[in-house]
Amino acid sequence: MTPSEKAINLFVSSADHRYGPITTIRREGRILKHIPWSAFALSEGDWERVKEAGEILDVRERYHPILYKLTL
Repeated sequence: MTPSEKAINLFVSSADHRYGPITTIRREGRILKHIPWSAFALSEGDWERVKEAGEILDVRERYHPILYKLTL
């Protein structure tokens, strides 16, 4: 399994929990269906961007207290 495939599997296994469904279908204000991340087929380049987004979020979570103090 390539590093990209590992990243894809890790993302799909945790995306619904971490971000919720990728989309929710509603009609007349009622939720009809939640569509999970695993229902979509994304290209290799799309998955690379997903991986990068996760890395950006990790950095933000790690350094947010430091950055907050610097802006005060």
